[in-house]
Amino acid sequence: VDVGQVPVDEVTEVDADAINEQNTEFLDSLIIDDSRVADFRAGVSAITKSDTPRLHVSHTLLPHVPWRIHPSGDVYADIALPGYFSMWDDDEATARAGQQRHLLQLQFSDRLLGEYLDQLEREDIFDDATVIVVADHGISFVAGSRSRWPGAENIGGIAGVPLFYKLPGQTEPTRHQNPV
Repeated sequence: VDVGQVPVDEVTEVDADAINEQNTEFLDSLIIDDSRVADFRAGVSAITKSDTPRLHVSHTLLPHVPWRIHPSGDVYADIALPGYFSMWDDDEATARAGQQRHLLQLQFSDRLLGEYLDQLEREDIFDDATVIVVADHGISFVAGSRSRWPGAENIGGIAGVPLFYKLPGQTEPTRHQNPV
């Protein structure tokens, strides 16, 4: 079995701690200057109707760490919790607090998605649009395991990634349980 161009037996172990250290500076910068919401809204406001079909793509680091945005959009002070590739300690309450903060920020992310869809409606392009929403990865909140590095105890949280789509002219929802 090959993973890309590298045979599986030649894949070296990933140093999750080193990856975490490399990302720490960027993630810490979001605590000081969190432009994720402003960047998203600027992209949404740029969507306009055109006679030529267009592709609008938005990659948003929400509900990514740092988890510090309430569903209303209000920002609260960051309270250090493990994040990307971090190891949850054995305290269930810490992992649960991380999950609750993630879910609060996810609710705000849903609100931003609503703003995106509203803009498509305002520009009269929603009905003809294909809209696809997908997460780039899952996350685990199992005490004593890593938040992003899969193992037997946390694969369910990491591997399950939502995919939503709306086709042109689609007016009724359809639900599929098939893996994609």
